[in-house]
Amino acid sequence: MGAADTICPCVTVTEHLKSLATFCQFVRNACGAAVVTEWLTIDLLYWRNVKQSGAVFSSVLLLLFSLTQFSVVSVGAYLALAALSATISFRIYKSVLQAVQKTDEGHPFKGYLEMEIALSQDQISKYADKILLYSNTCMKELRRLFLVQDLVDSLKVSVMIELHHCFPFIAAEMFALSSLCFSLQF
Repeated sequence: MGAADTICPCVTVTEHLKSLATFCQFVRNACGAAVVTEWLTIDLLYWRNVKQSGAVFSSVLLLLFSLTQFSVVSVGAYLALAALSATISFRIYKSVLQAVQKTDEGHPFKGYLEMEIALSQDQISKYADKILLYSNTCMKELRRLFLVQDLVDSLKVSVMIELHHCFPFIAAEMFALSSLCFSLQF
């Protein structure tokens, strides 16, 4: 195994690609459809299409930087506002273009508006079961921590809450790290 075969000292390229393929399989199973293919992901990672890879990775980098500066809610609101502004501007542009050229092309998003996006009963029950499992696990853990089933764990939580409350700098760093971990998890 040479230096070119490693990403970091403990992970080889083949191990990384295997874990990437496992992640793609997880996404396919979670979404119920082949949303992400291994080839598309590998093409992105190897920069075979420079424009596409640059757009994806710069968007991810911008999102991660935004999450270190702003809350998740603010970033989500600004992204939604940017998307809404772009679609309204495009709709107005196409309407003006149709009026000037005197054509009747119709609504520019007609294909997307006519697509069926309803969830099936099976998908809803599957996601509801997962949410129920996660909610119950979270409530049991919170009950265990706040009703002091284990003194050491409850003291750890109280120290973390106190540090988060008393030291804004540490709180900001914890928020940035948790946002980074959360964004990397998906």
